Amino acid sequence: MARVTHFEIAMDDPQASIDFYKNVFDWEVFKWEGPMDYWLVGTGDPETPGIDGALAHRENLMNQPITIIIDVDDAAGYMDKVKANGGEQIGELQEIPGQGISGYFKDPAGTIVGVMQSFV
Repeated sequence: MARVTHFEIAMDDPQASIDFYKNVFDWEVFKWEGPMDYWLVGTGDPETPGIDGALAHRENLMNQPITIIIDVDDAAGYMDKVKANGGEQIGELQEIPGQGISGYFKDPAGTIVGVMQSFV
């Protein structure tokens, strides 16, 4: 079964968003060393229920305020299922070096959701 394992919150001003989430929720935020501006967010003790996420520039998230990411074992296979069930793939699947294969789709209501096939 595929599970929600990550979220992405859109932002316009990185420092303002980082300060906000650190100060309000005491989240840990640190810049990812990958090929795009992306800040990883730790929301709490990994031994308690919950998920971690990220902050990203709004334009990198298709101007959607928040996106959930679902962990899958076969990103291409799930995109086929999305299309067969009335959804629409957005762009091509992309390899994230050292992480996995990522992609986005719109569900029948137009909500954008991501999938991630992890290499680990």
